[in-house]
Amino acid sequence: MEARVQDKETVLLDGHTLTIEQVVQAAHGRGGVYPIVALSAEAAEKIVRMREAIEKAVEDKVMYGINTGAGVNRNRVVPANLLHGYQRDYILAHCVGDAPYLSKEITRAMMILRVNSFAVGHSGVTIELCELILDLLNRDVIPAVPQFGSLGASGDLAPLAHLGAVLIGHAETHVWYRDEMRPTKDVLQELSMEPYRLKAKEAMAITNGSTMTLAYACIIVSEAEQLLRLANLAAAMNMEAIRGEKNAFDDRIHEARNQIGQRAVAEEIRELLQGSARITAKAQKVCLRHDSHKDCVEECEQARVQDAYSIRCVPQIHGAFADALAYLRDIVAREVNAATDNPLVFETASEFEILSGGNFHGDTLAIPLDTIAISLAKLANAANARLFRLINKHFSYGLPQDLSANDNSQSSGFMIVQYACLADALRASMLAAPASVFTGVTSGGQEDVVSNGASAAWKAFQIIDFVRNALAKELLAVCQAIDLGAEKLGSDLGQLGVGTEKAHKRIRREVSMMRKDRYLRTDIQAIKALIVSGDLCRAVFRNHGDK
Repeated sequence: MEARVQDKETVLLDGHTLTIEQVVQAAHGRGGVYPIVALSAEAAEKIVRMREAIEKAVEDKVMYGINTGAGVNRNRVVPANLLHGYQRDYILAHCVGDAPYLSKEITRAMMILRVNSFAVGHSGVTIELCELILDLLNRDVIPAVPQFGSLGASGDLAPLAHLGAVLIGHAETHVWYRDEMRPTKDVLQELSMEPYRLKAKEAMAITNGSTMTLAYACIIVSEAEQLLRLANLAAAMNMEAIRGEKNAFDDRIHEARNQIGQRAVAEEIRELLQGSARITAKAQKVCLRHDSHKDCVEECEQARVQDAYSIRCVPQIHGAFADALAYLRDIVAREVNAATDNPLVFETASEFEILSGGNFHGDTLAIPLDTIAISLAKLANAANARLFRLINKHFSYGLPQDLSANDNSQSSGFMIVQYACLADALRASMLAAPASVFTGVTSGGQEDVVSNGASAAWKAFQIIDFVRNALAKELLAVCQAIDLGAEKLGSDLGQLGVGTEKAHKRIRREVSMMRKDRYLRTDIQAIKALIVSGDLCRAVFRNHGDK
């Protein structure tokens, strides 16, 4: 749910309507400006009502996680006079995370998601706890949370405990504030904020839930959707460069297989190539002969039949990624508005009932995150395969070896760009091995099937950057190839498609054609910046919003 409050954009948390896009927006901000995040009135009222149920029940009932120990200590009752101290001790004993720290964006997303989970109304926390987390978030006081330590068992216990330790103002914790890391106690004092005293159940409510994994997943969905479009764009531009065979993208082929992602990718490729003169039969008959000193182009003796898999099967390869991404998005969209701690409080007609379960378990996210990691690696592999063929004169239909623009036999051209692209693809592939199949036993055997979801999220998040790197290198090379072809084809047969021309022009504003060997890292980083900022997608695709 979104609203406009006093001319400032506000994201209202009600536990039911938060979207992935809102999480990403509030995590990243725009130009250093973040929306205000607040609880809806209805959610606040339900949180208060459910907390009252906990306060009443704790007086005369033994309830797991509320007045008992956790995990293997589930049968140990905590006396009423020790409950507050137990909450503090629980948090501190769970603070075992390893550096480096999460990015501010991931931690901001984690804070939003934890409060929205409370807003569902089954957690039984106090309204004061929720308001404190949001107060820190809106002041951009962001806890320094170590990345590693979670098994995705009873949720992301260790990372969330580090968040909890900041809330109670523990002396050894730190926060990000005004672009520097500072001791929590100093920042709270500067802002006249008091450390929070956790109440019964709240320590477990904070830590139970795969919320760090979910924060990663929200960002991954957003980034992966952009990468799919960029991979389609790179493939379309590669087709322009080699004057590829368009029949493989005919909708009748893809309708015959009836796969949603495959058909959507083929449609987007056709749209990008609309109006291209290069993918016509006339252009395909031209033999570029860059090894010839003749000014005129020649006609090839052999007709074009079909392209290699990395071009011809783009709808199938990228389409499988699109389907995996849709699967992940669907799971994440539901998880964003889920109650994920334990135990949970439910309201009946005449009373409240407290039930213990396992909504914190990370397999819900771990398995689709592993799936997207594998699919991301396939995108990088396909990009490398296309780039390999593009720089090889035996496969590029007349383009010079290594896309060298001069006759210097000692020129390396784009040869090592492909080496580096393969390195990106190999790193992505190594990280794509599924994490969720690895498990172990913890807590005296009580928690005996862990999800390893945090590792699945971390790996997929790392792979995102390797895919960006691979696509940046392919786009750099493909623009070189397009320009080399244009010099032979002329304005008639060299016309690009409506989408590919926009992309070519946008890239050429940052990076010029390489006439002789030069320091290429600068060029690659310039294209990667266009990817990361979203500028390249905005230049090509309609309805592509700001990141």
